[in-house]
Amino acid sequence: MSIPEYRKIERRLAASRMIAEPRTALFYDRNNLRRIKLPMLYPIMELAPLRNVRSMEDVLKMQGKLLAIMGPIFRNDTGVLERAFWLLNKVATGKDKDNATPMPAHPTNVARKVVEGNGNLYRFSAEQLLITMAAAALHDSGEDCGLPPKDIAETLGGARGPIIAEIVRLVTHDTHISNGGTINHYGEKLEEIYFSRNNGAKVIEYLDNEENMGRLVEEGASRDSELVHNRSLKVGAHVNSLLAVADSQIGTTSRQLNIGGMVKRLIDQTVTFANHFGLEGLAREVKQAAGNYGYSLAT
Repeated sequence: MSIPEYRKIERRLAASRMIAEPRTALFYDRNNLRRIKLPMLYPIMELAPLRNVRSMEDVLKMQGKLLAIMGPIFRNDTGVLERAFWLLNKVATGKDKDNATPMPAHPTNVARKVVEGNGNLYRFSAEQLLITMAAAALHDSGEDCGLPPKDIAETLGGARGPIIAEIVRLVTHDTHISNGGTINHYGEKLEEIYFSRNNGAKVIEYLDNEENMGRLVEEGASRDSELVHNRSLKVGAHVNSLLAVADSQIGTTSRQLNIGGMVKRLIDQTVTFANHFGLEGLAREVKQAAGNYGYSLAT
């Protein structure tokens, strides 16, 4: 890419709500190779937070809004995200097994969260953001719909298809706790994800848990329900796994991920979740774990 070509892209991205961070890059300018300092650009949301979707009409509107956000960045080359939403809506038919919402609602909400978290919890390039959004849309397709990664790669196609399929494979829980698995199985899978080199998978797993917590609170689930019980176990596993990641990566944490910020936000949200449902044991466990690693808590 030549420097003039880069400048055109830079102007186009700047018009699409981008923020910049200096980095050194190697650019080809006619017959000369030279290193120059240029900004790394990544999308951020400057819109008011988008509300969760609960009806199929809301799902389709949200998917259209997300495509509209990404469209200018890629000169409307968002075909892989369009195909991901199409595939989600095709295979995820009927109602969610945990509530009365359409099955595509939860994955669409997680894809929305991927956009909203960029620039704060993590800093993804536009390309990474598009791929992660597509994978978020399909993150439950294996568990809930039996869609194998091979079919995802073939349907999405191109160079991005296999990358998205691999993220989906990584975040698929084969022995899910709600389907007869144990919390140990769940914890082992979380460690595989959070200690992997796949930042897209980490972000999706993190935001999936966050969306599920918020949904239970928003929908007024019963404290004694199986959903709340299972989620409390899963949340505790997420906290322990992320604390272990943060502890093991002190000084070497990926520059793309704000692990400390992710841990702090998860702890605060978990304490809020525990207090809402009167789960004193979970709140006590999280506070103790956080204190052991030196994290302060929301009051």
